Amino acid sequence: MDEMKPGLSLIVPFYNEEACAGPVVRGTLEALEEAGLDFELILVENASSDGTRRILEEFSGDPRVRLLKLEKNIGYGGAVTEGLAAAAGRHLGFTCGDGEIDPRDAAKVCRIAICSGEPVCKARRVYRLDGAWRKFLSVAYHLLVGLLFRVHVTDVNGYPVMMTREAYEAIGLTSRNWVFNVEMLVKARRLGFGILEPDILHRKRAGGRSHVSLGTPFVFLAQLLRLRFSDFGAGK
Repeated sequence: MDEMKPGLSLIVPFYNEEACAGPVVRGTLEALEEAGLDFELILVENASSDGTRRILEEFSGDPRVRLLKLEKNIGYGGAVTEGLAAAAGRHLGFTCGDGEIDPRDAAKVCRIAICSGEPVCKARRVYRLDGAWRKFLSVAYHLLVGLLFRVHVTDVNGYPVMMTREAYEAIGLTSRNWVFNVEMLVKARRLGFGILEPDILHRKRAGGRSHVSLGTPFVFLAQLLRLRFSDFGAGK
């Protein structure tokens, strides 16, 4: 049975991304094929209120694609968790659906992860095209993560993120919100896993609007503090 499982399961969650969903999916399929990877692409439609679901359904007949349709929005971490639970691959990964990551870079990171054998591999965005406000938030967020959890990676929210199936099962992710990545990285460090960070270029989103608002930093802060002072954050 193992021989029939794909080498890679890549999860891409979408929420109100009708402006870029089509190009992101087409580009990702092409890039993974060009990289010579044996893969399944799992699209998670996170109860969008625009035309995102209709666009993703156009790909449901592709044998390389699996489409999960959620009837209630469960956040980015929740959507990724649903995709990981459905994944059959020996290597598992997830990325964003807003087009800020070039599909060829995503495929490059997937290939590096598979060839390196490292338990965890995640992209590190260089030459970021965010505005000054987003750059400030990113610096503050990384400082806070380092202070609260004593884990230091260059780019906490760099995508794609890759794990071997063994690492995924050992880490045992439970968060379903914005701090999903923090839990994964902290647990990986506690388990002694190496974390490889290949560089990729960051670009502007392919279309639509960012889901980061003026209130987002306060949501991040509340979720980080809740995670830090939970049994997990205390290392129990």
